[in-house]
Amino acid sequence: MKSESHVGGPTPTRPGWVARRQHAILLALLALAGGSLIVRAAIIAISTGSNDMLYWGRFAYLIQANGLLHTYRTVEIFNHPPLPSLAAAWAMGLSMRTDVWFPILFKVGPFVADVAGAAILWRIWRARGASELATAGMVNAYLWSPVAILDGGVSRQYRQTCWHSCCCWPRFSPKGPAAILAGLALAAAINVKSQPRCSLPPASDALRSSGHHAFPGRLRLARSPFCPL
Repeated sequence: MKSESHVGGPTPTRPGWVARRQHAILLALLALAGGSLIVRAAIIAISTGSNDMLYWGRFAYLIQANGLLHTYRTVEIFNHPPLPSLAAAWAMGLSMRTDVWFPILFKVGPFVADVAGAAILWRIWRARGASELATAGMVNAYLWSPVAILDGGVSRQYRQTCWHSCCCWPRFSPKGPAAILAGLALAAAINVKSQPRCSLPPASDALRSSGHHAFPGRLRLARSPFCPL
């Protein structure tokens, strides 16, 4: 009795082995993503940062001593929006009370933004039908980008917070609670950097056309921090 031969024919698949291999690759990619966060944390711990950090330290001290409005009026080169300025003042106050290095405390917010940005990218790609492996690869492409690492670990001007919030939520879902969060996030982003204003027309049109007006309404809150000025 002859046994069947698969020579020249298709190789039989082993679903269990393939699944285990894919799971191992996924775990490796997730570990690699975690490694990028460790690299960021190490840079934060050992590096003061660029010259911007020296300016931020001075601004934060003046805001702590004299208040935000007085600093705007008396320091000619101080032209930053209120939210990151208040964050810097909070970090300086905490640094004075705890003796923790000010640059470390000031960089906590952008570090959290990196983690949140990776999580949002994961949700976006998975919602669009990408596999877990493809999604993990995209997250690693962002987290291991030299530009993102250096800009985040050295400069730390809260750009991560700005761009993650203004770009990811509106693209993820224009309906339901996400529309409200999109408006709030973009309002916060505008208070960090001026560039997010470029995304206002497409984001507003997309969300308004879907019949949800919560986004433009929440976006008006962007004016609030500037009202006392």
